[in-house]
Amino acid sequence: MPSAATKRTFRTLRKFSPDYAPCTITKYESRTTGMSVVVVDREGPKVNGFFTLATEIHDDSGAPHTLEHLCFMGSKSYRYKGVLDKLATRAYSNTNAWTATDHTAYTLDSAGWEGFAQILPIYLEHIVVPTLTDAGCCTEVHHVDGSGNDAGVVYSEMQGVQNTQGELMDLTSKRLLYSDTIGYRYETGGMMEQLRVLTADRIRQFHRDMYQPKNLCLVIVGDVNHENLLDILETFEKSILDDIPRPDAPFRRPWIDSDIAQPLTNSVVETVEFPEEDESSGEITISFFGPGCNDLLHATALNVLLVYLAGSSASVLENVLVEKEQVASAVYYSVEIRPTILIQFALSSVATEKLQGVENRFFEVVRETAKNPLDMKYLQECIVRERRLIKNAAETSATPFFEPIIYDFLFANRDGSMLETDLSNLHEFDELLSWSEDKWRQCIRDWISDAHHVTILGKPSARLSNQLRADEKNRVENQRKKLGPGGLELLEKRLADAKAENDKEIPKGLLEKFIVPDTKSIRFIETMTARSGAAKKLGHLDNKVQRIVDDDDTESPLFVHFEHVQSNFAHISLIVGTESVPVALRPLLNVYLENMFTSPIQRNGHRIEFEQVIMELERDTVDYGVGTGGVVGNPEVLCVRFSVEVEKYALAIRWMKELIWSGIFDLERLSSTIVRLLAEIPEAKRSGSSMLSAIEEMVHGAPASITRARSTLVAALYLKGVQHQLKNEPSLVIKQMTEIREALFESSNFRAVVVANVEKLKHPVSSWKEFVEDLDQSQPLKPLDRRLSRISEAGLKPGKLAYIVPMPTIDSSFALSVAKGPTSLKDARLPALMVALSYLDAVEGPMWVAVRGTGLAYGTNFSRHTESGQISYSVYRSPNAFKAFQTSRSVVEGFLSGETEFDTLALEGAISSIVLSLANSQATMAAAAQMSFIRQVVRELPDDWNNVILKKVREASLEEIKAVMKDIVLPVLSAPTANLFVTCAPVMEEELVLGFKELGFKPVVQPLAQFQDGYGMSIPEGEGIEEEEDVADDEDMASDDDADDEDVKTPPATSIARLAQSPAPSSGPGNTPGGRRLSGLGQGHNHLDNQVPLAGAGGLDSASGPGQSALAAALQGSFGSPPRFGTPPRHSTPSLPTFAANTTTTLPTGASQSNYGSFDTRSAHGLSSRPNEDLEVVKRHLVQPSERSSFERGRQSVHPGRGSFPGTPHNGGPQSRTVSIAHEDFSSLQLQGGDMTREVYRWTADAESQSLNGPRGRRSRSFHLARPEPENEALDIASIKVPGGFRRNYLRRKAPESLDRGSYTSSRAASRDFEARPGPGPRTSSFIEFLTLYGHFAGEELEEIKEEDEDGNGSYYVSDADEGAEYLDPAYRERRYGEGSSLLASGTPGRRKRKPSSRGPVGRNSPMGAAMMLLKSFVGTGVLFLPKAYLNGGMLFSNLVLLGVAALSYYCFILLVDTRLKVEASFGDMGGILYGKWLRFLILSSVALSQVGFVAAYIVFTSENLQAFILAVSNCRTWIDIKYMVLMQLIIFLPLSLIRDISALSLTAYIADGFILLGLIYLYYFDIFTLVVNRGVSDIVNFNPTDWTLFIGTAIFTFEGVGLIIPIQESMRRPSKFPPVLAAVMIIITVIFVSMGALSYAAFGSATRTVVLLNLPQDDKFVNAVQFLYSLAILLSTPLQLFPAIRIMENGIFTRSGKNNPKIKFGKNVFRFCFVMVCALIAWGGAGDLDKFVAVIGTFCCLPLVYVYPVRPDVLASLT
Repeated sequence: MPSAATKRTFRTLRKFSPDYAPCTITKYESRTTGMSVVVVDREGPKVNGFFTLATEIHDDSGAPHTLEHLCFMGSKSYRYKGVLDKLATRAYSNTNAWTATDHTAYTLDSAGWEGFAQILPIYLEHIVVPTLTDAGCCTEVHHVDGSGNDAGVVYSEMQGVQNTQGELMDLTSKRLLYSDTIGYRYETGGMMEQLRVLTADRIRQFHRDMYQPKNLCLVIVGDVNHENLLDILETFEKSILDDIPRPDAPFRRPWIDSDIAQPLTNSVVETVEFPEEDESSGEITISFFGPGCNDLLHATALNVLLVYLAGSSASVLENVLVEKEQVASAVYYSVEIRPTILIQFALSSVATEKLQGVENRFFEVVRETAKNPLDMKYLQECIVRERRLIKNAAETSATPFFEPIIYDFLFANRDGSMLETDLSNLHEFDELLSWSEDKWRQCIRDWISDAHHVTILGKPSARLSNQLRADEKNRVENQRKKLGPGGLELLEKRLADAKAENDKEIPKGLLEKFIVPDTKSIRFIETMTARSGAAKKLGHLDNKVQRIVDDDDTESPLFVHFEHVQSNFAHISLIVGTESVPVALRPLLNVYLENMFTSPIQRNGHRIEFEQVIMELERDTVDYGVGTGGVVGNPEVLCVRFSVEVEKYALAIRWMKELIWSGIFDLERLSSTIVRLLAEIPEAKRSGSSMLSAIEEMVHGAPASITRARSTLVAALYLKGVQHQLKNEPSLVIKQMTEIREALFESSNFRAVVVANVEKLKHPVSSWKEFVEDLDQSQPLKPLDRRLSRISEAGLKPGKLAYIVPMPTIDSSFALSVAKGPTSLKDARLPALMVALSYLDAVEGPMWVAVRGTGLAYGTNFSRHTESGQISYSVYRSPNAFKAFQTSRSVVEGFLSGETEFDTLALEGAISSIVLSLANSQATMAAAAQMSFIRQVVRELPDDWNNVILKKVREASLEEIKAVMKDIVLPVLSAPTANLFVTCAPVMEEELVLGFKELGFKPVVQPLAQFQDGYGMSIPEGEGIEEEEDVADDEDMASDDDADDEDVKTPPATSIARLAQSPAPSSGPGNTPGGRRLSGLGQGHNHLDNQVPLAGAGGLDSASGPGQSALAAALQGSFGSPPRFGTPPRHSTPSLPTFAANTTTTLPTGASQSNYGSFDTRSAHGLSSRPNEDLEVVKRHLVQPSERSSFERGRQSVHPGRGSFPGTPHNGGPQSRTVSIAHEDFSSLQLQGGDMTREVYRWTADAESQSLNGPRGRRSRSFHLARPEPENEALDIASIKVPGGFRRNYLRRKAPESLDRGSYTSSRAASRDFEARPGPGPRTSSFIEFLTLYGHFAGEELEEIKEEDEDGNGSYYVSDADEGAEYLDPAYRERRYGEGSSLLASGTPGRRKRKPSSRGPVGRNSPMGAAMMLLKSFVGTGVLFLPKAYLNGGMLFSNLVLLGVAALSYYCFILLVDTRLKVEASFGDMGGILYGKWLRFLILSSVALSQVGFVAAYIVFTSENLQAFILAVSNCRTWIDIKYMVLMQLIIFLPLSLIRDISALSLTAYIADGFILLGLIYLYYFDIFTLVVNRGVSDIVNFNPTDWTLFIGTAIFTFEGVGLIIPIQESMRRPSKFPPVLAAVMIIITVIFVSMGALSYAAFGSATRTVVLLNLPQDDKFVNAVQFLYSLAILLSTPLQLFPAIRIMENGIFTRSGKNNPKIKFGKNVFRFCFVMVCALIAWGGAGDLDKFVAVIGTFCCLPLVYVYPVRPDVLASLT
């Protein structure tokens, strides 16, 4: 160590402590080489290193990825493959790596500083001075074997992903986003074509260019000895100076000294086909460029906006596209940190034929959002919550620090100035809270709604799938022919030589030089326990925390277990037993749990909708969720979890109570959940590994098992039955859900766990009083449900069964064997068994070398299942599972026979792995507290159990290890003592049957469908057992099915602009990344970020809230471009019996962790009691949250949070969350191109959800596939049960295309279902037919009052069935009832009275349809009065005024529309709501008066034209006075006024429309003809000073159409499109009006008549015909104008119908007659001066309606 006087070569650049986290950050830089070191000092047992190099390449060669693999093959001083891993294992460490587009990171995960310090210089030498031999390149990168097939670790890895949906879409997107001079354009992993020709020299050159110390940053997080660290680094630097380029040599800094990506100049939409047999649904990705990555404020703002848009089911995009319109199963988002941030949205499971339409709808929604007022309250809650999530994560995870440190190194100044600015405080959130709404709206426009973008429509193609297989087969055949036998033999020899060189034995002495560090160097975290209520029966405790608890004790018997830790947050969990739930209802738990946090609730007598519930939960919590008890190591119980700030401890308990007992079982929400769950089943059934676990669970689990009941193979049948019941017997489903709730939530069934700083809790015990005060607390506490008691006879006595299940969706095989194992953690054989399994599963260990090393399988794994008393062995992804199984058995037999000797050094490494697993399980205070609870309560073990078991593990003798191998391990590989399960490609079936028979098994070939169990549920005919889907999908691309251990929750994806910029995967203890990710990015048990205890530590099997807001659903880690490629599994970390029911608990159980390689997928969805067995094999090949948790949330889908694309969870389900930030934030899609393997990650994440600490958190997932749609629109009861509903439905079905509607409730209708877009709306040819369909004018109901019964009390009647539906589904009550709503006679039994319901027809009109309606309705008689009006005003004046009136009218119409969007009511009711009844009266009076005026004007118009017509045809011999013409019309109108059904007027409307069109065409012709004949205009003036005022009234009259605005807007599928439609129509009619008025005035000048038709030559027979037809048209239109006025006034005068009351009917008829006669009298009085009469109507009747009553938006906002 240098003396104090010796100057360090490393200088300190920065040192600071964040004000929101207990840590200190120090940045050093080497004066010698320029190497950067950043240390984050934190207390805890774990030390994690992320050794990062900025890498940039401008081709698809894959050099960065291949180099990452080759660095593990040896170094200058340690020239042996595997030596690094073996040494790391002895030092309580794991190694791994990942390759992203812009950097490569190597990870070192150690228990304690001593182990980390020991391995650090060796690891760095492997990175900076690797061997990079030709032999290593041959085996690791690419080679052609003796059979002519291409192989190699990297090549095989890319072969598995290159033609997948995610990779094809991602690659196309990159090519469109970036030019060829930008590195982000290229495939860093390598394309197969380039990998086949990549040379070792090219890789070496890339290493020389990029792997220089000045381009290396060491990020170290943990309890670090700084002096020791600097000593090690200075010594290391001296050792490499001769092997690296001169430190002062010129160096081009990647990404900083390179070209910068240019902004997009236009938007691009491109369709990409991907191979998939099932062509029903595709996906959409939409990419934008955001702000610069060093702009902290705007990066944080972007993250908040993404949460606002897609962070949960309550967010804009999720709520509209997923929850309401159901056009996608989830909306995910991700943010990749680059010099210019890349924003990506993904919409999953979109119906293939609707891909383009859904993309359009996405932009409609975001543009509407940018245009309309934002919910500023919710937006600010998002800001506050993001800050809260950061603080919580900073306490429990290192991810919020190492990720931004890596990105600071990549893109910021190397002096650390930006780093300190970013990480020292959270002030940017304070600034965002002060932002105005306009500023937020501008950000949406700049980055998303108005920004240029690249959209990729992923379209499935069965043809492409077949073509790719055929092309590859032909390529290989041609390659073989080209090489010939001689060439193949040469290549085989070359490969054998390379393997021999790579596999040289490591000298024993080299390994022995490194002593295993003392465990005393590992600083385990201690917690303090306290107990209350029934928990005290576990023993009396005497400590300061117990005294605090005792002081607040209420003597309640409620079991409450406290774990005291130093934290600002409280994590609360309620453990609930399931024994009381009837076995037949246990499969329904899937639906119950999914809906707990996503259903409406009843509060103080009011219904709170689920969107509001989610928003309030996000506001008040850090995390919440519910799921099975994998979080506490017991999958047979349930766990409700909350994480909140300590100040909200009591509030969280109140939330728990409210959600449990006040939740409403809403039919719509239940239906949505079931649709989504059923949609996920086909995908799950495509996975060979997940179905293997599912089959095992079905056979070994008893029907009472919660794990079995929630299995996919149960759900496949059971949920169909529930769906059928929901449609036909909804009350039964509600009853069953209620029964489940009552069975679960009893006081004697509760165990509460509180992990917090108890000293900060105001009332730690008494806060629970309200929770249980209404419950019976007299019953004793029920024992915890045990997994062992729910095992079937076959599971308790294995050895007789063997099943082989062919699956056409996979092309390899998977095997699982199960035998009896220890049933107690106190079993004397357990320590030796732990060592044996750790030894066998070790990276580069016996099984690795014998099976994986020879290509017999991608991986194998032993697992212990103490809770079920079983041990299992799995073979993952094998070309022949029998050969892999047979070889595995030979390995074990070799040790037992003495043929193979035990390696003592490897045994020491196995023990070190066990120690590491213990450290992983307690990496944070929260995780340590969780382990304490599991140890004491679930496992019932003594406090010193960890020390005891570790001591016994170290003392295990070789004889004891051999004994357990013989008695426990070998039996799992032997036919007489093991049950065997195999899934395989159909072509493998025969060979596997014959092979396993040779081993003594008696395999039975059985289809997957035969393992399904409906638990007695009555399945609708045709929906029962089904054959497996004929969908070819890679086995690793499926969601897992082990609902066994985790919550279906949506982890809060704590995405933060700067703390969430995670480039690396991260994992919590024993967790796998949550999401669909790319291969091998993380180590299986690196637990940099351990989960927060219980509350929130769940996995994916729980339903929970949207999780950390950022990426609520899928793109959870938003700000990091996660790693893409990583090294495969390298190390096996056996689990400690102490904490794991299965080997997948937080204590990473016997799972081997691995470093380099490809990826695995495993079963997980809660189907198996041992998610671990497959999970661990896969996990070790994936990036774990500890390595790359993007501290952002993505809803699942943005879920596992919402930060990633659909696979991370981003998928989501109704909200799942994990308390563990490490997992909640982790999203595989955050990895570069992570969508490639999203299914792998998705599977793992779900599997992990079963483990004690579930992995990633998911976003609230709403659905997985697009919803099924009704076969017949007639089934849509909401649209039929309205006045005119059957007629409207008939028109729909007559339309050229049927409407697509996925919902049948009014709430769906209100959302203007996007799925309706392809079909035309109901066609209406006139205003009359329009009113027929939509039943109102100016929003006022025009239907006859029909609510009377015999008693005349005005009530509707409904049947019992309807009444029940109304009671069960409040939304049902909102549907419209009216004409025909009840078909039962008044005396029919079962009828009940019901109040009239609200309006409700569903809009289906297209923009074109709405435009035609507006045109037909505006163009009437007014246009014929305009020429005379021009005479009154003058040419110039009239044109200017008419244009002004048009603009003003449009503005007022828009005001009315805006008001209507905010106040769901008619024109009159809007006035009443906003100002009071007086305005409603004025509006209705104005409407009625205006209609009276129109009727009078129409009568006069018709009278004058008919008078002129009669004069003309009689050669002026017959003249009839106007009063008689009026009387003649009166005779026609009086009987028509008695019509109650407006549809009866439709025929007259058709005729009138045709006649009006004919008249206008002829007028245009004659005007132009007159101008031509007269050789110019007639005598006109520009301004008439005498009569100009008359023009204004006429102009207003002409444009009056306000009564149509509301009904036409409501008639549209998308009311938001009405303003542009209205604008277009206003332009058109203005052109018509101006041209007609100007042309006619110009043609006739001062001779212009009041009705311009009278200026036409009256001796022309054609003119006479036009006059007559036009008059007839107006005559036929007059009843239409009468109808609204009569109905409005009649409804005001008469409160009851006269349908069955002759007296009332007679009174109404008399009123109608009188009304018509009054109109006729007014017409007679105004006939002398029609032009003045029209002006008066326009001024006094129309003007208030159009220009006075519409409400200004600002006035509206203040009033509402």
